[in-house]
Amino acid sequence: MKKFKMKCLALAVSGVVLAGCLSSNDNTIPPTAFGDQGVLITASGATITIDNTTGAVLSRSSITGLGTGETIVDADYRNADGRLWLLTSASKLYSVEEASNVATERSTLSVLLTAGETYSVDFNPVVDRLRVIGSNNTNWAVNVENGAVAVNTVATGPAGFEVTQSAYTDTFSATGRGTLLFNLDETNNVLYGQNPANDGIQTLESTLGVDPTDIVGFDLPADTTIGLAPMVVGGQLAMYSINTDASSNAATKVGNITLNAGETPVAFAQKKRANPTVVGLTASRQFFTFRYLQPTTISNLSTAFMLATGEELIGMDYSTNTVDPANRPQSLYVLTSTNLFQTNNSTAPSSLMPARVLSGGTALDNSVDYSVDFNPANGGLRVVGSDDSNRAITITSTTTATIADNTAITPTTRELIALAYGSSVPGTSTVRLLAVDATGREFVQQIPASGVTTSLNTIPFAVARSSALDIRYPGDAVVVFASKSAPSERTTLHTASAIPAGGINVGSAIGQIGGATGPTDILDLAIAQ
Repeated sequence: MKKFKMKCLALAVSGVVLAGCLSSNDNTIPPTAFGDQGVLITASGATITIDNTTGAVLSRSSITGLGTGETIVDADYRNADGRLWLLTSASKLYSVEEASNVATERSTLSVLLTAGETYSVDFNPVVDRLRVIGSNNTNWAVNVENGAVAVNTVATGPAGFEVTQSAYTDTFSATGRGTLLFNLDETNNVLYGQNPANDGIQTLESTLGVDPTDIVGFDLPADTTIGLAPMVVGGQLAMYSINTDASSNAATKVGNITLNAGETPVAFAQKKRANPTVVGLTASRQFFTFRYLQPTTISNLSTAFMLATGEELIGMDYSTNTVDPANRPQSLYVLTSTNLFQTNNSTAPSSLMPARVLSGGTALDNSVDYSVDFNPANGGLRVVGSDDSNRAITITSTTTATIADNTAITPTTRELIALAYGSSVPGTSTVRLLAVDATGREFVQQIPASGVTTSLNTIPFAVARSSALDIRYPGDAVVVFASKSAPSERTTLHTASAIPAGGINVGSAIGQIGGATGPTDILDLAIAQ
């Protein structure tokens, strides 16, 4: 019987653990509703870490690495990679390493900011786009990895409205990850909903019940409807909770924030752990999704898609390469023994689009188990078999994909059961291909075309062929590792972190994917992009 394979899923994250819970419908602050810490940021890059539950200042530091003359416009922690991202006056986007506070430029907006306007930003946790709303009613959705701006309908609302700060919710249900966008208006002292976010229409949700002269920022922790907003009221900067379920008096004071002379924050962001959406594929030809930090809760399985008689399902991965968008758009792809399919949706797939027929090289063998991963540098799909075969598949058109046979895996004692390229981000030129060797119980590095593998580090437990590996985001911020020891068991997700220029550190179990009733035939996992 054919054994199932999976790409290993484990998340390497930095930052402070986010504590969260569902809120009640009053303004009481649940004791674990907020992440323990938030960051106030000045225009010059000074950071002030505060206790979200009291407003007390915990520490001070400074962000380095910005361009000469650049100032920070606004900032937010990205749900997907757990990093702080900055938007600057030069229309540039930076990500910040938690440990060093060093900012690295990632992209420039394809549509530039307008001088003299103010802007609020927040990450949409469902589609991983940065919402940017300006005082000129600009309403954009931005891909932070390449700076591409989707210009949405301008913000509209009641006479004299103003969008001062914005925040998305982050929820999960049987239909998958969900979100709503809320905006604060410091001119009219009200809370708006903007849903759908792309439409820009402001719907009055509640009065604030206070009269702020400055709203520094606004953030909503996952799985709660009560947010955080540092605001200046009566000349005093303080942390306020914002109840998005309220119809009046939504703001409640948490505690004063005492800053030093000259410290004037322009942004606030609640610290978050990386919590990307993960897409799963079963051998029963069904998709599902879950949030990395909550693997026991998955969405409903999609309706099973059909394959031709004799066509075997192999695996899936995202292509991040941008060189040939007409023939190979960035998307989630599913490989079978005879075809390569693009899925209908990258973050919540449910069906397959018309096939790219495989041709050339040696055909894939239904009796062999394969692992797959896209090379982010050249866009080719690496395919390694349990028979030590080693192939690259190149998408050549919207209807065809070509197989190239490469040198077999050496040494032949390896049993490679999961693959993942590091540096899997658009525009990368230097990559490393990592793999799980079940026989040696270790991570190895493979020279892609030559098939030569070298040992990196051991895995602290035995792994079966039903394992999965995926790596994503700048600096390999997210690493996914999941495994089980027998085909009849359910798959367990483990914590993991990338070792610079090395292998993968595997930690404790996070939980069974789908919990006690989850699928037992998970074939592959991929970090949604």
